[in-house]
Amino acid sequence: FLLPSLGLFSGCGQPTVPIAAPALPPPASAYIMKLAARPGDDTTIFAATNGSGLYRSTNAGDQWHNISPHADLRHYNIVVFDPQNSARIYTGGRESGLWQSSDHGDSWALLAFPEISILSLVIDPTNPDRLYVLTPNGVHRNLAGGSGPWTHVFNYPQFVADNDVPWPNPEWPKEYGRFQHLTFDPREPDTLFLGGRWENGYHRSDDGGDSWRNETLGPIFRRADRIVPDPVTPGLLYAETHHQGMFKSYNNGRSWVSSSHGIAPQKRTPHYGAVLISGSAFDPDTPQTIYAGSDHSNWKSTDAGASWTEVGPTLTCEFARSFLVTGNIVYAGTNVGIYRSFDAGMNWTSANQGLPTREIITTTTGSVDNRQFEFAITKGRPAVYRRSLDQASDWV
Repeated sequence: FLLPSLGLFSGCGQPTVPIAAPALPPPASAYIMKLAARPGDDTTIFAATNGSGLYRSTNAGDQWHNISPHADLRHYNIVVFDPQNSARIYTGGRESGLWQSSDHGDSWALLAFPEISILSLVIDPTNPDRLYVLTPNGVHRNLAGGSGPWTHVFNYPQFVADNDVPWPNPEWPKEYGRFQHLTFDPREPDTLFLGGRWENGYHRSDDGGDSWRNETLGPIFRRADRIVPDPVTPGLLYAETHHQGMFKSYNNGRSWVSSSHGIAPQKRTPHYGAVLISGSAFDPDTPQTIYAGSDHSNWKSTDAGASWTEVGPTLTCEFARSFLVTGNIVYAGTNVGIYRSFDAGMNWTSANQGLPTREIITTTTGSVDNRQFEFAITKGRPAVYRRSLDQASDWV
Protein backbone atom coordinates (compact mmCIF):
# COMPACT_ATOMS: atom_id res chain seq x y z
CA PHE A 1 0.00 0.00 0.00
CA LEU A 2 1.88 3.07 -1.24
CA LEU A 3 -0.22 5.99 -0.02
CA PRO A 4 1.99 6.77 3.05
CA SER A 5 4.85 7.61 0.67
CA LEU A 6 2.69 10.44 -0.68
CA GLY A 7 2.92 12.28 2.62
CA LEU A 8 -0.21 11.13 4.41
CA PHE A 9 1.48 11.43 7.81
CA SER A 10 2.95 14.60 9.27
CA GLY A 11 4.54 15.81 12.48
CA CYS A 12 6.36 13.12 14.55
CA GLY A 13 4.82 10.34 12.53
CA GLN A 14 1.29 10.98 13.76
CA PRO A 15 -1.61 10.61 11.33
CA THR A 16 -3.15 13.80 10.08
CA VAL A 17 -6.44 14.52 11.83
CA PRO A 18 -9.31 14.01 9.36
CA ILE A 19 -11.02 17.21 8.32
CA ALA A 20 -14.74 17.30 7.71
CA ALA A 21 -15.61 17.67 4.06
CA PRO A 22 -18.92 18.12 2.29
CA ALA A 23 -20.63 15.01 0.96
CA LEU A 24 -19.35 14.20 -2.49
CA PRO A 25 -20.09 11.36 -4.92
CA PRO A 26 -17.26 8.88 -5.56
CA PRO A 27 -14.99 9.39 -8.60
CA ALA A 28 -16.71 9.10 -11.97
CA SER A 29 -16.78 5.91 -14.01
CA ALA A 30 -17.46 7.26 -17.50
CA TYR A 31 -15.24 6.81 -20.56
CA ILE A 32 -16.16 9.80 -22.73
CA MET A 33 -16.13 9.17 -26.49
CA LYS A 34 -17.71 12.40 -27.73
CA LEU A 35 -18.73 15.80 -26.36
CA ALA A 36 -21.03 18.09 -28.35
CA ALA A 37 -22.83 21.37 -27.66
CA ARG A 38 -26.25 22.17 -29.06
CA PRO A 39 -25.79 24.76 -31.83
CA GLY A 40 -26.60 28.24 -30.54
CA ASP A 41 -26.74 27.11 -26.89
CA ASP A 42 -23.43 26.82 -25.06
CA THR A 43 -25.09 25.59 -21.88
CA THR A 44 -26.59 22.39 -23.32
CA ILE A 45 -23.87 19.76 -23.65
CA PHE A 46 -24.14 16.10 -24.66
CA ALA A 47 -21.71 13.33 -23.69
CA ALA A 48 -21.52 9.94 -25.40
CA THR A 49 -19.80 7.35 -23.21
CA ASN A 50 -18.26 3.96 -23.86
CA GLY A 51 -20.15 1.83 -21.37
CA SER A 52 -22.11 4.27 -19.21
CA GLY A 53 -24.81 5.62 -21.53
CA LEU A 54 -25.68 8.92 -23.21
CA TYR A 55 -25.86 12.07 -21.06
CA ARG A 56 -27.07 15.66 -21.33
CA SER A 57 -26.34 18.74 -19.25
CA THR A 58 -28.44 21.90 -19.48
CA ASN A 59 -26.16 23.97 -17.23
CA ALA A 60 -22.77 23.76 -18.95
CA GLY A 61 -21.71 20.57 -17.21
CA ASP A 62 -22.73 21.33 -13.62
CA GLN A 63 -25.13 18.36 -13.65
CA TRP A 64 -25.62 15.45 -16.05
CA HIS A 65 -28.72 13.36 -16.78
CA ASN A 66 -28.92 10.02 -18.54
CA ILE A 67 -30.94 10.28 -21.77
CA SER A 68 -29.94 6.96 -23.33
CA PRO A 69 -32.38 5.79 -26.03
CA HIS A 70 -32.61 2.35 -24.41
CA ALA A 71 -31.60 1.07 -20.97
CA ASP A 72 -29.77 -1.91 -22.46
CA LEU A 73 -27.62 0.27 -24.74
CA ARG A 74 -24.66 1.73 -22.84
CA HIS A 75 -21.93 2.19 -25.47
CA TYR A 76 -22.21 5.35 -27.61
CA ASN A 77 -19.72 6.84 -30.07
CA ILE A 78 -21.50 9.83 -31.60
CA VAL A 79 -23.77 12.81 -30.95
CA VAL A 80 -24.57 14.73 -34.16
CA PHE A 81 -27.01 17.63 -34.67
CA ASP A 82 -29.02 18.37 -37.77
CA PRO A 83 -27.26 21.53 -39.08
CA GLN A 84 -30.60 23.23 -39.82
CA ASN A 85 -32.65 21.95 -36.87
CA SER A 86 -30.80 21.59 -33.56
CA ALA A 87 -33.77 19.78 -31.98
CA ARG A 88 -32.99 16.80 -34.24
CA ILE A 89 -30.12 14.70 -32.92
CA TYR A 90 -28.53 11.43 -34.01
CA THR A 91 -26.65 8.98 -31.80
CA GLY A 92 -25.38 5.44 -31.83
CA GLY A 93 -22.58 3.17 -30.72
CA ARG A 94 -21.67 -0.45 -30.21
CA GLU A 95 -24.32 -2.75 -31.70
CA SER A 96 -26.91 -0.04 -31.05
CA GLY A 97 -28.22 0.93 -34.46
CA LEU A 98 -28.77 4.55 -35.45
CA TRP A 99 -31.15 6.53 -33.24
CA GLN A 100 -32.85 9.88 -33.88
CA SER A 101 -34.48 12.40 -31.56
CA SER A 102 -36.66 15.27 -32.73
CA ASP A 103 -37.06 16.91 -29.30
CA HIS A 104 -33.51 17.70 -28.10
CA GLY A 105 -32.97 14.18 -26.77
CA ASP A 106 -36.11 13.84 -24.65
CA SER A 107 -37.28 10.83 -26.69
CA TRP A 108 -35.69 8.59 -29.32
CA ALA A 109 -36.64 6.33 -32.22
CA LEU A 110 -34.53 3.66 -33.89
CA LEU A 111 -33.91 4.93 -37.41
CA ALA A 112 -31.73 2.33 -39.13
CA PHE A 113 -29.09 -0.41 -38.77
CA PRO A 114 -30.63 -2.34 -35.85
CA GLU A 115 -27.99 -4.07 -33.71
CA ILE A 116 -25.21 -2.70 -35.95
CA SER A 117 -22.39 -0.60 -34.48
CA ILE A 118 -22.44 3.09 -35.42
CA LEU A 119 -18.93 4.53 -35.56
CA SER A 120 -19.37 7.95 -37.15
CA LEU A 121 -21.95 10.13 -38.95
CA VAL A 122 -21.86 13.32 -41.02
CA ILE A 123 -24.69 15.42 -42.43
CA ASP A 124 -24.55 17.67 -45.48
CA PRO A 125 -24.95 21.23 -44.06
CA THR A 126 -26.58 22.39 -47.30
CA ASN A 127 -28.97 19.44 -47.45
CA PRO A 128 -29.63 17.81 -44.05
CA ASP A 129 -31.53 14.98 -45.72
CA ARG A 130 -28.20 13.65 -47.02
CA LEU A 131 -26.63 11.50 -44.31
CA TYR A 132 -23.49 9.35 -44.28
CA VAL A 133 -22.99 6.70 -41.62
CA LEU A 134 -19.85 4.70 -40.91
CA THR A 135 -20.41 1.15 -39.68
CA PRO A 136 -17.81 -1.64 -39.32
CA ASN A 137 -18.29 -2.65 -42.97
CA GLY A 138 -17.93 0.85 -44.45
CA VAL A 139 -19.88 3.95 -45.46
CA HIS A 140 -23.64 4.09 -46.07
CA ARG A 141 -25.52 7.02 -47.64
CA ASN A 142 -29.13 8.09 -47.30
CA LEU A 143 -30.85 10.91 -49.20
CA ALA A 144 -34.10 11.08 -47.23
CA GLY A 145 -33.11 12.15 -43.73
CA GLY A 146 -32.50 8.58 -42.65
CA SER A 147 -35.79 7.09 -43.77
CA GLY A 148 -36.04 4.77 -46.73
CA PRO A 149 -33.15 2.84 -48.29
CA TRP A 150 -29.46 3.27 -47.53
CA THR A 151 -26.76 2.78 -50.17
CA HIS A 152 -23.51 1.04 -49.24
CA VAL A 153 -21.15 3.43 -51.02
CA PHE A 154 -17.84 2.15 -49.58
CA ASN A 155 -17.47 -1.55 -48.79
CA TYR A 156 -14.43 -1.79 -46.52
CA PRO A 157 -14.09 -5.60 -46.31
CA GLN A 158 -14.24 -5.72 -50.11
CA PHE A 159 -11.54 -3.03 -50.34
CA VAL A 160 -9.32 -5.04 -47.99
CA ALA A 161 -9.79 -8.19 -50.09
CA ASP A 162 -9.35 -6.48 -53.47
CA ASN A 163 -6.13 -4.74 -52.41
CA ASP A 164 -4.55 -7.57 -50.38
CA VAL A 165 -4.27 -5.32 -47.34
CA PRO A 166 -1.91 -7.01 -44.86
CA TRP A 167 -3.76 -7.85 -41.64
CA PRO A 168 -1.70 -8.38 -38.44
CA ASN A 169 -3.82 -11.29 -37.24
CA PRO A 170 -6.03 -13.31 -39.60
CA GLU A 171 -8.41 -13.94 -36.69
CA TRP A 172 -9.15 -10.24 -36.33
CA PRO A 173 -12.28 -9.08 -38.23
CA LYS A 174 -11.46 -7.07 -41.32
CA GLU A 175 -13.64 -4.11 -40.43
CA TYR A 176 -13.58 -0.61 -38.97
CA GLY A 177 -13.47 0.13 -35.24
CA ARG A 178 -14.15 3.06 -32.94
CA PHE A 179 -10.88 4.83 -33.78
CA GLN A 180 -11.88 5.53 -37.40
CA HIS A 181 -13.88 8.64 -38.25
CA LEU A 182 -15.87 9.94 -41.20
CA THR A 183 -15.55 13.69 -41.82
CA PHE A 184 -16.26 16.15 -44.63
CA ASP A 185 -15.19 19.56 -45.86
CA PRO A 186 -17.94 21.97 -44.72
CA ARG A 187 -17.21 24.21 -47.71
CA GLU A 188 -17.35 21.29 -50.15
CA PRO A 189 -19.87 18.76 -48.74
CA ASP A 190 -19.20 16.37 -51.63
CA THR A 191 -15.66 15.90 -50.26
CA LEU A 192 -15.57 13.16 -47.62
CA PHE A 193 -12.64 11.81 -45.62
CA LEU A 194 -12.48 8.40 -43.96
CA GLY A 195 -9.84 7.08 -41.58
CA GLY A 196 -7.76 4.07 -42.53
CA ARG A 197 -6.41 0.97 -40.85
CA TRP A 198 -3.68 -1.37 -42.08
CA GLU A 199 -3.97 -0.15 -45.67
CA ASN A 200 -2.05 3.03 -44.70
CA GLY A 201 -3.26 6.63 -44.93
CA TYR A 202 -6.95 7.41 -45.35
CA HIS A 203 -9.75 7.34 -47.93
CA ARG A 204 -11.27 10.25 -49.82
CA SER A 205 -14.30 10.88 -52.00
CA ASP A 206 -14.87 14.07 -54.00
CA ASP A 207 -18.21 13.11 -55.52
CA GLY A 208 -20.45 12.63 -52.50
CA GLY A 209 -19.39 9.04 -51.90
CA ASP A 210 -19.90 7.63 -55.43
CA SER A 211 -16.20 6.79 -55.71
CA TRP A 212 -13.30 6.56 -53.24
CA ARG A 213 -9.53 6.50 -53.40
CA ASN A 214 -6.89 5.56 -50.84
CA GLU A 215 -4.55 8.48 -50.04
CA THR A 216 -1.30 8.45 -48.04
CA LEU A 217 0.49 10.88 -45.74
CA GLY A 218 3.87 10.20 -47.26
CA PRO A 219 6.21 7.42 -48.39
CA ILE A 220 6.12 5.42 -45.12
CA PHE A 221 3.23 3.80 -43.26
CA ARG A 222 1.12 6.43 -41.49
CA ARG A 223 -2.40 5.55 -40.46
CA ALA A 224 -4.78 8.52 -40.23
CA ASP A 225 -7.72 7.94 -37.89
CA ARG A 226 -9.39 11.28 -38.60
CA ILE A 227 -8.93 14.04 -41.18
CA VAL A 228 -10.01 17.46 -39.89
CA PRO A 229 -10.50 20.38 -42.33
CA ASP A 230 -9.54 23.78 -40.93
CA PRO A 231 -12.71 25.75 -40.11
CA VAL A 232 -11.44 28.93 -41.80
CA THR A 233 -8.78 28.26 -44.42
CA PRO A 234 -9.82 26.31 -47.56
CA GLY A 235 -7.49 23.45 -48.44
CA LEU A 236 -5.89 23.32 -44.99
CA LEU A 237 -6.25 19.84 -43.47
CA TYR A 238 -5.11 18.18 -40.24
CA ALA A 239 -4.59 14.43 -39.78
CA GLU A 240 -4.82 12.72 -36.40
CA THR A 241 -2.67 9.62 -36.81
CA HIS A 242 -2.47 6.35 -34.94
CA HIS A 243 0.97 6.63 -33.26
CA GLN A 244 2.69 9.05 -35.68
CA GLY A 245 1.45 12.36 -34.28
CA MET A 246 -0.39 15.23 -35.95
CA PHE A 247 0.11 15.98 -39.64
CA LYS A 248 -0.92 18.97 -41.72
CA SER A 249 -1.58 19.63 -45.39
CA TYR A 250 -1.55 23.12 -46.91
CA ASN A 251 -2.67 21.96 -50.36
CA ASN A 252 -5.87 19.98 -49.79
CA GLY A 253 -4.09 16.70 -49.16
CA ARG A 254 -1.63 16.60 -52.05
CA SER A 255 1.28 16.58 -49.55
CA TRP A 256 1.64 16.41 -45.77
CA VAL A 257 4.12 17.60 -43.15
CA SER A 258 4.50 16.73 -39.49
CA SER A 259 2.78 19.19 -37.15
CA SER A 260 3.69 17.72 -33.75
CA HIS A 261 6.45 20.00 -32.47
CA GLY A 262 6.28 20.02 -28.67
CA ILE A 263 4.08 16.94 -28.27
CA ALA A 264 5.87 14.37 -26.11
CA PRO A 265 5.61 10.67 -27.02
CA GLN A 266 3.93 8.07 -24.87
CA LYS A 267 5.78 6.38 -22.00
CA ARG A 268 5.47 2.64 -22.29
CA THR A 269 7.63 -0.41 -21.77
CA PRO A 270 9.15 -0.92 -24.23
CA HIS A 271 9.23 2.75 -25.18
CA TYR A 272 8.99 3.32 -28.91
CA GLY A 273 8.27 7.04 -29.18
CA ALA A 274 4.76 6.82 -30.56
CA VAL A 275 2.20 9.64 -30.46
CA LEU A 276 -1.46 8.73 -30.95
CA ILE A 277 -3.55 11.89 -31.50
CA SER A 278 -7.27 12.03 -30.72
CA GLY A 279 -10.19 14.34 -30.04
CA SER A 280 -8.84 17.62 -31.44
CA ALA A 281 -11.07 20.69 -31.34
CA PHE A 282 -10.72 24.28 -32.54
CA ASP A 283 -11.55 27.33 -30.47
CA PRO A 284 -14.46 28.86 -32.46
CA ASP A 285 -13.41 32.41 -31.53
CA THR A 286 -9.71 31.94 -32.38
CA PRO A 287 -9.48 28.97 -34.78
CA GLN A 288 -5.69 28.95 -34.71
CA THR A 289 -6.06 27.62 -31.15
CA ILE A 290 -6.43 23.83 -31.09
CA TYR A 291 -6.74 21.34 -28.24
CA ALA A 292 -5.84 17.66 -28.69
CA GLY A 293 -5.21 14.55 -26.64
CA SER A 294 -2.44 12.00 -27.00
CA ASP A 295 -1.64 8.73 -25.27
CA HIS A 296 0.86 10.59 -23.05
CA SER A 297 -0.89 13.84 -22.16
CA ASN A 298 -3.11 16.64 -23.51
CA TRP A 299 -1.98 19.56 -25.62
CA LYS A 300 -2.76 23.06 -26.88
CA SER A 301 -1.56 24.95 -29.92
CA THR A 302 -2.06 28.69 -30.41
CA ASP A 303 -0.42 28.82 -33.86
CA ALA A 304 -2.54 26.40 -35.90
CA GLY A 305 -0.49 23.35 -34.96
CA ALA A 306 2.98 24.74 -35.66
CA SER A 307 3.87 24.13 -32.00
CA TRP A 308 2.19 22.55 -28.97
CA THR A 309 2.42 22.94 -25.21
CA GLU A 310 1.02 20.73 -22.49
CA VAL A 311 -2.22 21.95 -20.90
CA GLY A 312 -2.38 22.56 -17.16
CA PRO A 313 -1.45 19.53 -15.01
CA THR A 314 -4.77 19.60 -13.16
CA LEU A 315 -6.15 17.76 -16.18
CA THR A 316 -4.79 14.63 -14.56
CA CYS A 317 -6.03 12.09 -17.13
CA GLU A 318 -3.91 11.50 -20.19
CA PHE A 319 -5.47 10.98 -23.59
CA ALA A 320 -8.69 12.99 -23.69
CA ARG A 321 -10.84 11.35 -26.36
CA SER A 322 -12.89 14.48 -27.08
CA PHE A 323 -12.32 18.21 -26.56
CA LEU A 324 -15.07 20.80 -26.88
CA VAL A 325 -14.68 24.58 -26.80
CA THR A 326 -17.74 26.77 -26.16
CA GLY A 327 -17.53 30.43 -25.24
CA ASN A 328 -15.18 30.72 -22.27
CA ILE A 329 -15.18 27.00 -21.35
CA VAL A 330 -12.95 24.20 -22.61
CA TYR A 331 -14.24 20.67 -21.95
CA ALA A 332 -12.12 17.52 -21.98
CA GLY A 333 -13.77 14.11 -22.20
CA THR A 334 -11.50 11.46 -20.67
CA ASN A 335 -11.70 7.85 -19.56
CA VAL A 336 -12.54 9.05 -16.03
CA GLY A 337 -15.22 11.55 -16.91
CA ILE A 338 -15.34 15.22 -17.90
CA TYR A 339 -13.08 18.11 -16.96
CA ARG A 340 -13.66 21.84 -17.50
CA SER A 341 -11.30 24.78 -17.80
CA PHE A 342 -12.40 28.39 -17.49
CA ASP A 343 -8.97 29.84 -18.27
CA ALA A 344 -8.08 28.37 -21.68
CA GLY A 345 -6.64 25.12 -20.38
CA MET A 346 -4.42 26.31 -17.54
CA ASN A 347 -6.54 24.95 -14.69
CA TRP A 348 -9.08 22.12 -14.75
CA THR A 349 -11.82 20.84 -12.47
CA SER A 350 -13.88 17.71 -12.88
CA ALA A 351 -17.54 18.10 -13.89
CA ASN A 352 -19.02 14.69 -13.23
CA GLN A 353 -22.12 15.26 -11.09
CA GLY A 354 -24.74 12.80 -12.31
CA LEU A 355 -22.34 10.47 -14.14
CA PRO A 356 -21.86 6.88 -12.89
CA THR A 357 -19.41 6.49 -10.04
CA ARG A 358 -16.64 4.08 -9.12
CA GLU A 359 -16.74 1.85 -6.07
CA ILE A 360 -14.44 3.17 -3.34
CA ILE A 361 -12.53 0.47 -1.48
CA THR A 362 -10.95 2.68 1.19
CA THR A 363 -10.06 6.30 1.93
CA THR A 364 -7.52 8.11 4.06
CA THR A 365 -6.53 11.71 4.70
CA GLY A 366 -3.19 13.42 4.76
CA SER A 367 -1.15 16.45 3.81
CA VAL A 368 1.00 17.24 0.79
CA ASP A 369 3.03 20.47 0.92
CA ASN A 370 0.88 21.66 3.84
CA ARG A 371 -2.31 21.11 1.86
CA GLN A 372 -4.95 18.73 3.19
CA PHE A 373 -6.32 15.96 0.97
CA GLU A 374 -8.53 12.93 1.09
CA PHE A 375 -7.23 9.95 -0.92
CA ALA A 376 -9.33 7.10 -2.26
CA ILE A 377 -8.57 3.65 -3.62
CA THR A 378 -11.24 2.48 -6.08
CA LYS A 379 -12.02 -0.59 -8.10
CA GLY A 380 -11.00 -0.43 -11.73
CA ARG A 381 -8.38 1.72 -13.42
CA PRO A 382 -7.15 4.32 -12.65
CA ALA A 383 -7.36 3.32 -8.99
CA VAL A 384 -6.02 6.25 -6.89
CA TYR A 385 -7.86 9.58 -6.55
CA ARG A 386 -7.59 12.60 -4.32
CA ARG A 387 -9.59 15.71 -3.48
CA SER A 388 -8.73 18.86 -1.57
CA LEU A 389 -10.05 19.31 1.95
CA ASP A 390 -8.97 22.94 2.09
CA GLN A 391 -11.53 24.04 -0.48
CA ALA A 392 -14.49 22.61 -2.35
CA SER A 393 -13.02 20.09 -4.78
CA ASP A 394 -14.09 17.08 -6.79
CA TRP A 395 -12.03 13.89 -7.15
CA VAL A 396 -9.08 13.94 -9.53
